[in-house]
Amino acid sequence: MKALMNSVKISSLFIFFFVTTNPLISLTNQTNSSISTKEKLGVIKGKILANNSEIPLRKVILSLRTAQSRNREQPKTTRTNDSGEYEFKGIKPGKYVLRATRNGYIPQNYGQKPDNFLTQRIMSGTPLTVRADEILEGINFKLIRGGVVEGRVVDQDSEPLSRVRVLLSRYGSFQGQRRLLPIRTDQTDDRGQYRIFDVAPGSYYLSANLSSPFGRNSARPSFPSTYYPGVLNPQEAIKVEVLSGNEIGGYDITLIETLSYSVTGQILQSDGRPADSIRVSSTKDSGDSFFSMSRGTTNSDSQGNFEISNLMSGRYRLIARSRINDGIQTASKTVEITNQNLDGITLTLGNGAQISGKLFPKENLKDIDPRQIQIRMIPSISTRGMFGRSRATINEDFTFQIENILEGLYQFSVNLPPGNHYVKAIQSEGQDFSDTAFEVRNGDRIRNLEIQISSEGAELTGWVEKKESRERVEGATVLLFSKNSNFWKSPARFTKTTQTDQKGNFSVRGLIPGEYLLCALLDHEPGRESEFNYLKKLETEAKQLNLVPNKVLQTTIVVIPTPTSD
Repeated sequence: MKALMNSVKISSLFIFFFVTTNPLISLTNQTNSSISTKEKLGVIKGKILANNSEIPLRKVILSLRTAQSRNREQPKTTRTNDSGEYEFKGIKPGKYVLRATRNGYIPQNYGQKPDNFLTQRIMSGTPLTVRADEILEGINFKLIRGGVVEGRVVDQDSEPLSRVRVLLSRYGSFQGQRRLLPIRTDQTDDRGQYRIFDVAPGSYYLSANLSSPFGRNSARPSFPSTYYPGVLNPQEAIKVEVLSGNEIGGYDITLIETLSYSVTGQILQSDGRPADSIRVSSTKDSGDSFFSMSRGTTNSDSQGNFEISNLMSGRYRLIARSRINDGIQTASKTVEITNQNLDGITLTLGNGAQISGKLFPKENLKDIDPRQIQIRMIPSISTRGMFGRSRATINEDFTFQIENILEGLYQFSVNLPPGNHYVKAIQSEGQDFSDTAFEVRNGDRIRNLEIQISSEGAELTGWVEKKESRERVEGATVLLFSKNSNFWKSPARFTKTTQTDQKGNFSVRGLIPGEYLLCALLDHEPGRESEFNYLKKLETEAKQLNLVPNKVLQTTIVVIPTPTSD
């Protein structure tokens, strides 16, 4: 009897396996819950071609991730066949971002605009909405070949300079300011030659920078950062035009040796004793550039004395860092060099600032995994390029700590997982940190910081269409910002952007209730939503909305022209 029952079980398993894997058998009328779940899965398929041709691309790697993906989430991947075709099966209903990569071509998302190739943001482009049992066909796009820029970097005697950092940069928005953002970089070899490849089509600024990683009494010559064809100011530079698939050479830059200066001083422990063998570095504020440039590093001697040479005139941030008993102590100071050596600088080591607090109330957090919450301290531009942690460790009880924060100017940023939650307030002992930058010094202790979470966010849904034809627009940027211009800054809790899907639809949850302005743009440059003047230009044409707690507002918006840069 037992053998018979086992035989029946094995037969049943075989029948179930056969039915669920045989594509010729319809499961439409089955009621088994696991089969029902399988019926609800979707399919995405399409074809990848080379740009400006109908040539299919084989061996293209496609990755599919949810639009709300966290870094640790692994995307689904597949490859195109010899006909350039691909297919994703078994896709759960939801919103996704599809990305294609292939050697020799620019990594590209479905629906990604050419200007957005420069930022290479993982989540840019047109999201794909997959519904139950839906087969998305014809999700095709063309990959663009990258360009190449080649040249040499030499000194005033036409001798090659090795280990020079060469940058291709382009202006973009960061923290509400226009800055040169590095797009591609390379380092010169022993012949002074560089080759920057996989460059997206566009106009760039080309610059060469020779950092001075040498310390005390270095005989290394000093060269200022220089833009092609040999100027110190990007406003005087000649732009480099890169076309798809083109290799352009002869972009040589000559660095001219200039006068340099030194900074000397002493590093002290917190008790006033000299600090021996402490690493100290100098970072120069590079003006228009997003990144500050490292200009020198050295170690203190037995008396705590240090000297960093080969520095040119400008504003520098000195940073000392020491690991003591598995802990980190730091010191920092901003100095200005004006055509002379700078002496007598004192850096006193100390424990970095610490912040501790909690997210509350717990009843609004019951559906949130604390591991999916990100609490970060966003440094100002002048604070960038430093050591120290600025991300919180969040415990299961929603308490958190941020330790060893280096001195500087910061603002809190809290990212919650997908849902209808939003940050209502960030406060500590009567001080509001919700939308305000604040100064941090060594030894500061901010305790009992309370991040109040509301689960009654507003939701906005709708679609975007063209004014004349009323045709729906896929891949448009939907920009929502507060009606109150006091909140037009970065990072801003009241500013949200999203893209319409393949059918022109959009949805945003977890919005702070209040009065907003809404617009849709075809050629929005990511980051410009942090510019005050950009929002000011959109203000008159934007649609006014009032978002209510726990309510869904559906609306239709028409695409408007994108404001030009100032």
